[in-house]
Amino acid sequence: ICLLHRPSWDQGHGPGALIPYSLPASTPFLVSRSASLVSPGGVFELGFFSCGGDGWYFGIWYKKIPKRMRTYVWVGNRDKPVYNSNATLEISGANLVLRDNIRIIWDTQRKKERSPKLVAELMANGNLVLRYSQSMDPRDYLWQSFDNPTDTLLPGMKLISSKVPNYASRRYLTSWKASNDPAKGDYIFGLNGDKFPRLFISRGEDVTKVYRSGGWNGVQFADLPMVFSSTNQDGVTFLYQDNDLYSIVTLTSEGQLQWKSWSQTSHKWILRWTAPNSGCDRYNYCGSNNYCDADMYCIRKTPISCSSNRFSLLTKLKLPDTMDAKQYSTHEKKSCRDLCISDCHCTAYTMIIYQNGTLSSTCVTWSENLVDVKKYTEGGQDLYIRLYGEKKSKSRLIIGLSLGSTATVIVIIIMLLVYIWKKKQKLARATEMDENVIMESQSEENIFGAEDIETPQLPPMDFGTILRATENFSDANEIGHGGFGTVYKGRLPSGQEIAVKKLSAISRQGIVEFKTEVMLIANLQHINLVRLVGWSVHKDERVLVYEYLENGSLQQRLFGGGQNSCELNWQTRFNIIKGIAQGLAYMQQGSRDMIIHRDLKPGNILLDRGMVPKISDFGLARICNRREREANTTKPSGTFGYMSPEYAESGSYSTKSDIFSFGVMLLEIVSGKENRTFSYSLCNTNLLSYMWTKWHDENWEDTVDQTIREYSSSIQKQQVQRCLEVGLLCVQQDAEDRPNMSSVLMMLVNDTAGIPSPKLPGFYKADGGHNDISITSGSSSTAIKYSSSTSHLSY
Repeated sequence: ICLLHRPSWDQGHGPGALIPYSLPASTPFLVSRSASLVSPGGVFELGFFSCGGDGWYFGIWYKKIPKRMRTYVWVGNRDKPVYNSNATLEISGANLVLRDNIRIIWDTQRKKERSPKLVAELMANGNLVLRYSQSMDPRDYLWQSFDNPTDTLLPGMKLISSKVPNYASRRYLTSWKASNDPAKGDYIFGLNGDKFPRLFISRGEDVTKVYRSGGWNGVQFADLPMVFSSTNQDGVTFLYQDNDLYSIVTLTSEGQLQWKSWSQTSHKWILRWTAPNSGCDRYNYCGSNNYCDADMYCIRKTPISCSSNRFSLLTKLKLPDTMDAKQYSTHEKKSCRDLCISDCHCTAYTMIIYQNGTLSSTCVTWSENLVDVKKYTEGGQDLYIRLYGEKKSKSRLIIGLSLGSTATVIVIIIMLLVYIWKKKQKLARATEMDENVIMESQSEENIFGAEDIETPQLPPMDFGTILRATENFSDANEIGHGGFGTVYKGRLPSGQEIAVKKLSAISRQGIVEFKTEVMLIANLQHINLVRLVGWSVHKDERVLVYEYLENGSLQQRLFGGGQNSCELNWQTRFNIIKGIAQGLAYMQQGSRDMIIHRDLKPGNILLDRGMVPKISDFGLARICNRREREANTTKPSGTFGYMSPEYAESGSYSTKSDIFSFGVMLLEIVSGKENRTFSYSLCNTNLLSYMWTKWHDENWEDTVDQTIREYSSSIQKQQVQRCLEVGLLCVQQDAEDRPNMSSVLMMLVNDTAGIPSPKLPGFYKADGGHNDISITSGSSSTAIKYSSSTSHLSY
């Protein structure tokens, strides 16, 4: 909670006095608790405040809102707090300056000219301005806080986009680092820099997009309820409009854009709209060439091609990202279509209609992949997507016949040259590859027959292509192996890198499990689920082809030792935790069917180049009816240390089983210790019991990985504690006590969300115990034998 600290004049004013709304050049402001600047009308107040530490910030807030709910709309020295009570805010030369004795903490960064007739004034709309004392014309303002926003838009503030991606010339919001730290955070909200205005939220120095609004139609941004107006024809500047001074747009430290208003009757903030609000709101949620429908399902369209003049119409869409789109001045749809056909790289087109009084229109075309597409229930725009296959006209057929004889000769020559080239390539690989196997692989088996209710949207991949990509499953390309088989790295003719999982003959994954994994992954689309590129069945061989993920598994990064674990600082670990939670929430609540993974563990969490986690290995997964609370099996399968008590004991599994596994992983990420191999010198216990006991005794910091303890800030340590407590909630003995994934996500990302006290974890051991565990249920008993070197259960 940030605390109010009102400043005072250093001369002529008694303690507690409310000062007029302007600061003359001759009168400095001292950091003390005596007075503050109040705007005309008494809505806004300027002064100094603290957020719990030793440092002080000067900023603007709503005066009439209670202190316990204080809302800061602007902060001046957000990255440099003041630690000296003798610091002053004063007009020096032509600048407003905050000094700590002789050191300048913050200033308005104007030229160092001198003018004695300047005044700093807090306006009625909350704008702090530096102006000539004899001019009230806004055009004569020398500096104003409205031109330097922090994390909040007040009515009358502007967002400005540059025609080039140059943040120095833009006007945008930057989130707080945390709810109690005004320093610049990870998230940015502003206007994109291309020719089609969009509002966006991005994250980090690499400008990773988190959210992108619908397009500007001349009147409003699609899917945004608040009002913006364009102040020029180029779509570079947009003004936030609202008649209520207590209506603000703010960017939270977690990257949420919130439009909210203060209720004078209930005396609380009313959230009117937020983004991203659902999975579909997140940038490119469904991946390329897919769109997210109104029910948050990802729909895959027929693959696009530039060799066709056939188009499919999709309506009520948020158009794909226009960063690389082309714009044409034609106003006719047919001309726009012809422009797309004439461009071999064009994959889609639309006509954008601007409702700005003239009903003007613009032709827009896209090349390559279509990303970040969403379907609205109402509104939106039409998009014409280019399809596979070529529709020939009669005239083209006649031309083809007339040129046939000449073309035939050319084609024969080309085919002969290609044949010779391929023959040479094959001979060059003869020592590495078995050509007979490749020739036999041309007849693939389709394991999905008419009896299957659902078939995958991916056709089988040519087995010979897979052999060539992996150099006949060369040992040099092996990147992993286990009870299921071996994983090889490969490269397709297109240059795409792939990971090929070749199932062993003794794999626990039979044909049923193989079909399950193919159907599940092919039909699921989420950034935190591994993407299936293809699959193949050839004789006794069963192969799954995935996207290649450069950073391996979370198991290797956490427990592989050496440099790998050092790369996982707390921010990376926290992003991984949130990513896994988002993927799991999608499986349980966001996808068309409810999916229970049944084998969640660090080895099945893969990391891409940006350390984004992706859940993999769906061989044991089950599709369940949403009305079913749980299901049972007589042969529990999974990995010891991650199975829930009810699943290991009686074969009963549900979404709460996966939540237990998630909780174990969360505790492993926080502690840096593996549950299956954990040992503690003072007593024979397991990781879950150890961490719960330490938390219960208020010694939870003893359980945290040494790397996190040494290099984490105080803010991050609060985050670590929150994650630890959420992990303990997820591993509670009774499945009914465990939270659902939506609650887990809320507790992880919302610093103000309450967290119940965790009850005893599953498999709790106070002390003593042996490595052989006996689990008894009623009259039956199942003995589970394990050792630290065994990753799967044996019965």
